[in-house]
Amino acid sequence: MKLFGRVYDLRNPRDVEEFIISGAWNRCAELMSKVAEVAAKKSLEACYKPR
Repeated sequence: MKLFGRVYDLRNPRDVEEFIISGAWNRCAELMSKVAEVAAKKSLEACYKPR
């Protein structure tokens, strides 16, 4: 799946540099923020037991 228009090999220093320059890391941060939010909500829902 190509979210950024191309595939980046983050083991390759040149690709890492291009990834950073392109600003693609901002999209990753947005995605990880959303994933953390969903995980927290699901965790709280799983632990909540009404009395």
